[in-house]
Amino acid sequence: MRLGWWSIRIFFGGLFVLAILVARSRYDGMGFALQRIGVEIYTLHRETGRWPTSNLTLIEPARSMIDRGLIVVVPNAFLHANPKENAHTILAYQAKGLRTRLGFTYVCWGDLRTEVITRWQLQKALDRTGQPN
Repeated sequence: MRLGWWSIRIFFGGLFVLAILVARSRYDGMGFALQRIGVEIYTLHRETGRWPTSNLTLIEPARSMIDRGLIVVVPNAFLHANPKENAHTILAYQAKGLRTRLGFTYVCWGDLRTEVITRWQLQKALDRTGQPN
């Protein structure tokens, strides 16, 4: 009986560690995709002189995530060319997934930082996005 209890503990402990490793790799992948989108937005502005305001056709690294609705790109008309001046503006965010169902979302800020914030913080930041800085 005692040996069976320990084997059950070891099994579920291993399962827990595996879940953390898988979640961490998905977490890093989403952050990388959001950051690539941010870089592409600034690259598009540098090449064309204007900010993307509708369907982004030039963003290839995360195109499938955008098409499936996993990532939303926020159209911003009032960005500055220097990313450091856009620190409080959201460029893109995760729209679907387990994290969003739990009330959190992964975002890419205008200065190309990526972090996890609450749904309330996301809504507050999106309300500020449509206004000039």
